[in-house]
Amino acid sequence: MDGSDSDLNNAWNGQTSALFFYCPFAFLAAEILAIGFVRQAPWAAWAVPIATAVLMALLDPWSGAARRETTAGASFAARLAPWLYVMLRLLVNATVTGSIAAGTLSPLQATGLVICAGIGTGSFGMVAAHELVHAAHPFQRWLGIAFLVSVGYPHFAVAHVEGHHRKAATPHDPATAWLGESLYQFLIRTIPGQAVDAWQIETVRLRRRGHGWFHVSNRVLQGIALELALFGAVLLRAGIVAMGCLLAIAVIAVLMLEAFNYVAHYGLQRRATRHGFERLEPRHSWNAAGRFGNWSLFNMGRHSDHHRRAGAPYEHLIALEGGSLLPGGYAAAMLLALLPPLWFHFMDRRARLACPDRGPAFAP
Repeated sequence: MDGSDSDLNNAWNGQTSALFFYCPFAFLAAEILAIGFVRQAPWAAWAVPIATAVLMALLDPWSGAARRETTAGASFAARLAPWLYVMLRLLVNATVTGSIAAGTLSPLQATGLVICAGIGTGSFGMVAAHELVHAAHPFQRWLGIAFLVSVGYPHFAVAHVEGHHRKAATPHDPATAWLGESLYQFLIRTIPGQAVDAWQIETVRLRRRGHGWFHVSNRVLQGIALELALFGAVLLRAGIVAMGCLLAIAVIAVLMLEAFNYVAHYGLQRRATRHGFERLEPRHSWNAAGRFGNWSLFNMGRHSDHHRRAGAPYEHLIALEGGSLLPGGYAAAMLLALLPPLWFHFMDRRARLACPDRGPAFAP
């Protein structure tokens, strides 16, 4: 039996080779091919995001459910995957921006490339950056923040790590979707809500250190300064078309990230107590068991364990007993969420069963 057969056998019998977490690079390679062939085949750039969505939705159930797989082999290979993906993703986005700014592509070709890059950035790229901003090592955190700066969303690192992880599944968390709240209502609420949350977290932190909000160590202001520097440099060096392209990729990426957030805790509610809220339990996060989805999204289908051990490397996450389980993978759930009536039909009853002792429902 050759090495690849051995790896596949391990993956189906409780151990996952770190190489399986390089699945996102296959989709990235398809994007690179689309950039190369877009002039000869304008449909190429449009085909990649469609194929990505279809394959993610179909291959997840086909690959089977893994409940308690662990990662085999050297952990460095697994740790390298999100670093490498983020760096290559930034390079691909810069290439797309430069190709469009050169003015040699038709509107159809340019739009296809922007959508292709935006979806790749918002799905695999944002999940990789999410992994990095949770890391203990400063280099990894700064690499994750640099990626968030590239999409105009650096405050997410503060709002998510220090806000969402404390307040998830409560009405005080702008990143938790309420029962009966559509994806579109959630997007309108969560994007400004997380910006406000990050600002409040920073002002409280600085006040405790004896500083006002206007201070060099204000991480929200640091992020704004880096965004202005980046987009200003692109505008001055490459022109308004390049800046518009970068902004369009950023918008798509942020919407994809927040669609993921919508699915991750939709309708799950911690019970209020006299001392605040009950402890966050596995049932308060939606999980996905499909192997392919977890390989492609750096194990984010094991969301309950991520909330239990926020600093744990993604390759060490396991499927916890009692975790709420999506009827399909995250890709299928995000596609379903685009159609609110169908989403409510499939998810509201599951959410009520997962949290039967809920208090008064959060008001959508």
